[in-house]
Amino acid sequence: MPADRRARRVRGAGAALALTLLAGACSGGAGRGGQAAGTTTTVAPATSTTALPQPAARCPDTPAGAATVVRFKARDGVLLDGAMVGGGPAGVLLLHEYPADLCGGWPFAVYLARQGLRVLAIDLRCFGLSACPDADAARARPFDDVAGGIAELERRGARRVVLVGASLGGTVALMAGAALRPPVAGVVSLSGEAELGSLLGGSLRLDALKAVPRLVSPTLIVLAEQDHYVSPADGRAMLAATRAKDKRLVVLGGDATGLHGWTMLPDPSGSGWSPAAREVAAWVGRHAWG
Repeated sequence: MPADRRARRVRGAGAALALTLLAGACSGGAGRGGQAAGTTTTVAPATSTTALPQPAARCPDTPAGAATVVRFKARDGVLLDGAMVGGGPAGVLLLHEYPADLCGGWPFAVYLARQGLRVLAIDLRCFGLSACPDADAARARPFDDVAGGIAELERRGARRVVLVGASLGGTVALMAGAALRPPVAGVVSLSGEAELGSLLGGSLRLDALKAVPRLVSPTLIVLAEQDHYVSPADGRAMLAATRAKDKRLVVLGGDATGLHGWTMLPDPSGSGWSPAAREVAAWVGRHAWG
């Protein structure tokens, strides 16, 4: 991703974060997550008075149909944005990759909604159209964003919520699922890394392997063979460390070998969704409905 676009997309991340990006951690580049580098339209961050755009206005290759665009507060009051599709009491919160935004997972959000789920895809703080606090410590509070997203889903009618995250979002989903009480209905990690250090800045260390011994929610980890960022051994270690009674690891091979995050889900033929996507959707629906 060009440096000028990266600077606009990851506001206030600082030089250390930019160096991490150049090293390739959680990159949004081709073959790494749901968006190829440079495919997301840069839009000014939302404020409390600006109108939020539809996904069709900000995301490439957006499925047909309007979303409910929402502005809501994280648990600590930071103003976040999101897009919601579907309805009913079974909720799903989608968490994006680094350094991307909700666009990467939006096609899957629409697919899940067609399975009868209420899906909210959000921009974490300092990404996409969400606000970015000035203080380093406030920037590194993604679990407050997750808590705010859950509260927004519940306010709109969801009674149970499953977290689904890709890459960075998968790591955050595992850690937030371990930290939040009451427990969420389920956690899905798509190529979530076991350890990402201080990627988001501040004092928070993104260490899923250390966090998951507190995770009791049903857990599904999906990753591909020959992923350069998370290995089957990482997945086995994280899953074994959880306290979840209902847990599963899926390791994809064949056409999915080497894929990461959202890119594991579309059918390789370019038409429809892969068996892995259908399996994830069925797992999410089963736990979201209870």
